Amino acid sequence: MTDEYRTAIHEAGHAVMSALKNKGIEYVTILPSDKGLGECKNVDDKPGEEDSDIVQGLWLRREVLILISGTIVEAVVMGMHPIKTRGKHDYDVVNMILQGFDDEVAQKNIDEVTADAFELFRKPIVQKQIKAIADALVERKTLSGDEVKQIMKQVEGAA
Repeated sequence: MTDEYRTAIHEAGHAVMSALKNKGIEYVTILPSDKGLGECKNVDDKPGEEDSDIVQGLWLRREVLILISGTIVEAVVMGMHPIKTRGKHDYDVVNMILQGFDDEVAQKNIDEVTADAFELFRKPIVQKQIKAIADALVERKTLSGDEVKQIMKQVEGAA
């Protein structure tokens, strides 16, 4: 497996989870930059301070879920141990987001979200969507959010 394909799988994991959780995707790319080997750029939709604690909590949970998805996909689709994946930056961002939370609450949130991600990514249709997006990334290097959704729909329609 090439490094490029591994990066494509990782970024496809972020993109698929973003789409499944209705988070807007600007683009996903495997072109290296100062941010890393690839990137899934999502639309910023952080709730305001006036939003309820429930809305803020749901947003936080979704953000953590999307951030850890690349690492979880590497584990599920490629059989890699999560510690040996390229998701260190993703987990650094998760830790930054969860700063200020009680350590036990933060760890419980990460544990629950990780279990949710593993369950979702074990579904055959989702694995097919991830692989189709990864293949398209290797071919084209960058996909728009609309292209990600279109590929996911094509895979779902073919199933």
